[in-house]
Amino acid sequence: MQVKSIDHIHIYSSDPAASQAFWERHFGAARVFETRNAHDQAVHILQLGGHNLALSEFPPGETPAAPVVVDRLGREGQGFGGVMHLGFNVADVAAAVAELRAAGVKVHSEPAEAHGTIFAYVEAPDGVLIELTQY
Repeated sequence: MQVKSIDHIHIYSSDPAASQAFWERHFGAARVFETRNAHDQAVHILQLGGHNLALSEFPPGETPAAPVVVDRLGREGQGFGGVMHLGFNVADVAAAVAELRAAGVKVHSEPAEAHGTIFAYVEAPDGVLIELTQY
């Protein structure tokens, strides 16, 4: 099999409208279209960094797991799921963390450096962990 590209990342949300507003406000995501899933729930498709991000409610009967916890060095803690985090490369990690903190976004770790990469972790709605990198 040859993968041509990543088509999308799908995130379940307890409040898709609030989650969509978060991605638009803080990461410049743009609305592309809305569709429906097999449970007849709205699925909001956003464009983010050249890729599609899909947001929808949790399926009926499903609830969110405990979010991943990351310390100041980027080491994982409790609350593991199948996906550790989404990684976004930014021009200035320190400035991005300051901007997000000022807007009330939860910061898991301050900017740190390891092996030539500056990184920090912040949290999106529903415990979705985001790693910001600069190299």
